[in-house]
Amino acid sequence: MKKLLFAVAVLMSAGTATFAQSNDSIPQQENQSIIAQVAESTYKEVKLEDLNEKLQAAINGYNESYTLKKIEYNEGEKLVRVTMEDKSTKVEKVITLNEEGKEI
Repeated sequence: MKKLLFAVAVLMSAGTATFAQSNDSIPQQENQSIIAQVAESTYKEVKLEDLNEKLQAAINGYNESYTLKKIEYNEGEKLVRVTMEDKSTKVEKVITLNEEGKEI
């Protein structure tokens, strides 16, 4: 009888440990995706004309080889993210510029 109770207790504890491990992994994955979404949303799309002259000149320097797709500005960090596509290979490239127009 004691052996039977011991065996049941061992099986129940093994099942509980497995259940606890599977539940722990789910919230971590959700938290990671939420953090990534918050970081992405800090950039707001802007027009080239809205930027200062140094940034406009730096971005226009890419016009020979690239087609501009999107220009985004992060007000908190004072950074500009430019998405463009190579005219010959059609490969997309993303660059980040500071307020002085220098690539980071």
